[in-house]
Amino acid sequence: MSNWHNNFKALAILAKTSVFLALFAVAGNAFAGSTLTISDEAFGNNATGRANADTLDNAWAASFPTGAYRPDLFLGGAGYTGTKTFTDPTGASYQVDWEVGRINQIGPGLPTSTSFILSTGGSVTYGPSTSIQSNSPNPYSTDTRLSTSVSGTGLKAVKLDFNNSTTDVYEFGFYVGDLESRPNNGTVGRVIVFDAGGVVIGDHPIIYTGTVKTTGGDVIYTVTEPIGSPTGAANNNTGDWGNATTAFFSIASDVAIGSIIVHVGDDDHTTNNTGSTEQLGITGFQIPAAPITPGAAQLAAVKTVALFDAAASAYAVPGDDVVYSISVTNEGNGDADSDSIFLVDKLPSDLVFFNGDMDGPGPGTGAVLFSQTSASLSFNVATDVKYSNSASPPADFVSCAYNPIAGYDPAVTYICLNPKGAMANGTPFPNFTVDFRAQIK
Repeated sequence: MSNWHNNFKALAILAKTSVFLALFAVAGNAFAGSTLTISDEAFGNNATGRANADTLDNAWAASFPTGAYRPDLFLGGAGYTGTKTFTDPTGASYQVDWEVGRINQIGPGLPTSTSFILSTGGSVTYGPSTSIQSNSPNPYSTDTRLSTSVSGTGLKAVKLDFNNSTTDVYEFGFYVGDLESRPNNGTVGRVIVFDAGGVVIGDHPIIYTGTVKTTGGDVIYTVTEPIGSPTGAANNNTGDWGNATTAFFSIASDVAIGSIIVHVGDDDHTTNNTGSTEQLGITGFQIPAAPITPGAAQLAAVKTVALFDAAASAYAVPGDDVVYSISVTNEGNGDADSDSIFLVDKLPSDLVFFNGDMDGPGPGTGAVLFSQTSASLSFNVATDVKYSNSASPPADFVSCAYNPIAGYDPAVTYICLNPKGAMANGTPFPNFTVDFRAQIK
């Protein structure tokens, strides 16, 4: 066989490297489900307390390129329901509907009910105030705050609904006042997050884990305590467990938020710790100043082939081995979902797969060599590589069920790979590469 003919055959193999290369992955998001972040607390209905409270949302607002936008959400509110429409600085339109009521459950302990009951009795106070609720300092005392004093058995609650908003909401924040929540020896408050279909995508207990900012400095207190052996007084005057304090809550989700419910807890460990008499105040609702959507992974794959021992010959001839390299890059602005990458490659009919140490004296020890740059994946050649001997592409990793023989195996038609973890995003783009070896027929 002439060298020219041999080289032509090698070029034909190279041309086939992109005949079938399938890459499947779930394009992951910036968030996982939904998250609740709770700031430190501020204590004291005075100038210092309000100044301390004003700092609690700073880090959250600074996390967005254009900062945060704060409409006066409850302006003009009256009664148990209300609606606010507004536009952000970019002109995007929003609508937030709210209801004031209660969760159909009382404490003590960690409530589980998500059944919201709209109030028909008691009162709701709207208007500016130096406190949000029960002496909790209000950082935006000229804004309208909502303070509940509704009647009926259950945990007082406020529901914010975004289903009628023109612009989807993925992240927002708000201030709460006097929202007591004691993990042990009391009742725990919660933030419950629903998607647009009403499905719960996050059920977050409110547990204050930071410090309480007071006139005399920051106070660190015991967040949890043995059940039945409380270490602090009920309605502790330093503001423990949210009593008379202000905190900033931020919620983020990987899907558009349909609605949220925030309900009170209770810090009374001695008597009446059911939460049924506790109230709730909200103010300072904020969204990013420009609409955001969660980042998504965007994976691109490239396949190349080269002679295994290029020094032995300038040309590829039958009996020579070649090395296939498949390189995958995440060019998006979000991670791929964990364990979701499924890469399947068809071996050209001119080649025979080599099931052995693919790089001989090199760093690899198995049939496939995996390397990565900033991809944050893990790879086990014993469990994350499978094979198929079928004539058609396997639909998923489980369908790759052929067990190849040692050495050269002509029965292998597809190579399947499933690296583990959530492939990261970033700049420069994260990348991983898999190499394997085959012989020219």
